[in-house]
Amino acid sequence: MDPALSSILKKSLESALFPLLALAVLYLWHDAHFDYPWWWLAPLAIALRYGVAYGVGSGLVLVIGNFVEIWLLGTARSQPGGEIIGGLIATYLAGLYASHSQSRLIEANSSLDYLEQRLESLTRVFYVTRLSHARLEENLITQSYDLRTALDAIAAELGKSDAQQGELPQRPLGHILQMLAYYGRLGTTGVFQVTDNRRAQSEPLAYIGPHFVLDVNDPLVTGVIENQQLAYYSVDQILAGQASAYRVVLPMSAADGTLLALIVVVELPLLAVDEENLLTLAAMTAFVADAMRGGQLSHAVRRTVPTCPPEFALEWARLGHLRQRAEVHSAWVLLSPGRDAQDGVVELIQSARRGLDQYWRAPLEPSQPGLMILLALAGHGATNGFLQRIDALCRENFGSHLRGLGWSVRHGQIRKGTGEELLALLQREG
Repeated sequence: MDPALSSILKKSLESALFPLLALAVLYLWHDAHFDYPWWWLAPLAIALRYGVAYGVGSGLVLVIGNFVEIWLLGTARSQPGGEIIGGLIATYLAGLYASHSQSRLIEANSSLDYLEQRLESLTRVFYVTRLSHARLEENLITQSYDLRTALDAIAAELGKSDAQQGELPQRPLGHILQMLAYYGRLGTTGVFQVTDNRRAQSEPLAYIGPHFVLDVNDPLVTGVIENQQLAYYSVDQILAGQASAYRVVLPMSAADGTLLALIVVVELPLLAVDEENLLTLAAMTAFVADAMRGGQLSHAVRRTVPTCPPEFALEWARLGHLRQRAEVHSAWVLLSPGRDAQDGVVELIQSARRGLDQYWRAPLEPSQPGLMILLALAGHGATNGFLQRIDALCRENFGSHLRGLGWSVRHGQIRKGTGEELLALLQREG
């Protein structure tokens, strides 16, 4: 059965049985005198748990069940009209409170998920940079380029890919494998796409060395898909009888938890199986997965607005999805200079940049020194506070507020995060 339908049936059944249980208890104690209509706690509890619709429905079941009980048995306690109306109103208000609380909880959880994804991405970038500098110091003479440069080149190629959402761009995959083989001393290796976060394809999208078909039931493969963590073949597995045809399996998992592909290593030198080498491979794979996932999200925006930087397009799409999914608000601010605008304002604002903000210089025209800013998780109050902080910086450094320096300021809320929305905004403001 469909999980959504099963959940609806469960809630409906609980909403009907709970007030009927209260009526049964009331019937057993029909001779007792009660100062408080406690039986209305049943629909109140349903309303607080599931919202307005189920709560009011449960209250109606209680009222109708009471009349049916009087008609069939003749001994149930009759509820006065005021009690019925008051009970339904209390149930409705409790349902409204529950629905509002649930929406606020969903909004807070979505904001937390977004911040965790950003933190995960920044952590991966930092780790890759640290590994890159360490390797550069060790191999400065023999290597013609450093790790971060190679990863940036791959990320740029991924950003130019024409792959649609849910597809892996095949052209850069060979380059990714060559880079992994160069830094990780890999032998026969293949990349296998994963669909729905759990099903791996048997045919490789790209490979190094002889062609091979993936055994999807291999213990290393199933373990990596389940845990989304790097796994390698060890002596403990041999002793436990868990034979594997592969040496290392790397999950290409993005920061949002999406498992895009598996990198399966068939041949690996013994001296390459060390902690530093495996951590380097894992960090490089995660960095590429983030770039690949980000390329898919930002490509639709850049297809409509080609001059938009990839990082800005990715953040625009992310914040739009966040608004559509959980009504979490984020804002944009567009600064454009007038005829006698003060120089150095853009540089001053960029020097006070916050960690989650994204900046796009010259969004209207390449020759016009404007600035567009994305304020993540910012409503109207946070946007006004940001503008007041900019005005304070301008007064401190130039002696006047931003508009007094010849700059116009426009701002608004991100709605859908599409390329069409961004293009319409730039055309309107231009």
